[in-house]
Amino acid sequence: MTRDTLQLDGASGGKQEVFGWFETKREPGARRFSLWAEFRAIQREAGIKLPCYGNHEHTESCQFYGFHDLRRACATLNADRLTATALQRMMRHKSFTTTQRYINMAPQLKEAAEKVWVPMLPATRSAS
Repeated sequence: MTRDTLQLDGASGGKQEVFGWFETKREPGARRFSLWAEFRAIQREAGIKLPCYGNHEHTESCQFYGFHDLRRACATLNADRLTATALQRMMRHKSFTTTQRYINMAPQLKEAAEKVWVPMLPATRSAS
């Protein structure tokens, strides 16, 4: 078993470790599938089942968030916290028009998010 790490380019050109996971020698390349499978399993346990309005053959994947959804959420949630230039650099958009979409959408989503009811989760005991 080999340990691999998801890494992102840092602003200074270095690498930043995000998290590690294992890849088995029997299944080289399986780590991406495993990461997707874990992300999907978390959503399934949370009861997430998204509607799909696309005009295509629907699969189970239509019902779950993908990693690009996390990227879009990051851009939208940070649009009013960063300068437009900083957001464009963080998201690595080549075109400012792409970044502008998130900046324009952020106020609408913020207003909608403030109306969403979120239940309180029970407190968990820390391991002592």
